[in-house]
Amino acid sequence: MPISPDPMAVCAAFGLPEHTGPLTPIAGSAEETWRLDTAAGSFLVKRPAAQPRRLPDLAIAISVENRAAAAGVPVPRQLRPVTGRGPLADLGDGHGLVRAYEWLEGGPPADGDDVSAWLGTVLAILHRPEPDGDGGGGGDGGGGEAEPSQDWYGVQPLAAWLELVERGETGGHDWAPSLRKRLTLIGELTDRVVAAFAACGDPVLTHRDLLPRNVLMAGTTGPVLIDWDTAGPDCATLEAAHALFVFCEGPDGLPRRDRLSKGLAAYHENGGILRPSPFPLARRLGLRLALLAERARVALGIQQAPEAARAAAAARVARDADALPASSDRLLSLSPLFTSGH
Repeated sequence: MPISPDPMAVCAAFGLPEHTGPLTPIAGSAEETWRLDTAAGSFLVKRPAAQPRRLPDLAIAISVENRAAAAGVPVPRQLRPVTGRGPLADLGDGHGLVRAYEWLEGGPPADGDDVSAWLGTVLAILHRPEPDGDGGGGGDGGGGEAEPSQDWYGVQPLAAWLELVERGETGGHDWAPSLRKRLTLIGELTDRVVAAFAACGDPVLTHRDLLPRNVLMAGTTGPVLIDWDTAGPDCATLEAAHALFVFCEGPDGLPRRDRLSKGLAAYHENGGILRPSPFPLARRLGLRLALLAERARVALGIQQAPEAARAAAAARVARDADALPASSDRLLSLSPLFTSGH
């Protein structure tokens, strides 16, 4: 694991004036991130995870972010290193690779912030075909890079679920009976997700993590789309349906119809097309299944986490498994809202 970056090295790498304080870690980010205060203002410093294994994926993500910015998607301003190509700076001496952005004050959308029209427009821009005929964002490297993987949809074989149940039973975990009771349903739902994924037919290179936590309401600037590190191949229709559902979801778990209508209208008006799908909300369901499996792995200690996180995960597994019939029925019943006819 690389050591924490040296703020002096970061300033030198990006041509910034002297820092006025240490790098301050930012909690809640999937990547290592810090705030750097300098005489010229504040900046976000980010270190990509799992170097160097993730560098090919990160190169695609950087390309998607750059093309989106050029097409008009509001993103944070990147700093360019004084030497080298691209936005990554190698600090050397065990500090690793880092990126830097201009700091933006703000937070995610509040419940009263209706960003549905903005979201529909951004999705349409991300999903536009490239002039050479590749999928949206498919420029560098050609269409082969725009082939999504069902791994992103939380798909895993039923045998993997059975192993979690058996390990839970062996360890005496009280959530194991609830999870075993839902194994048949989990298998059926996984088949639905796989079928929807196979039928999507509209691969694109896109953000892939369009969630409220990745939208920054930056004062007069308006919504800014952040955290592009997992950008890559996905299905346009399934990403659009999932993002519109999440951003338009009300406190009752149902999409606010007025916001959904505005989001869909903006998507269509800006060139977005929702293709016919057997299950447009497959991504939403797949992520719920993935989270259920992740919580079981954390509870079992397969996936490393603090003890408090393990206890919290264990408390959620049975609750989520028992809620799966109703939550999946709801997503299936709402799918007709996310068709080209609405």
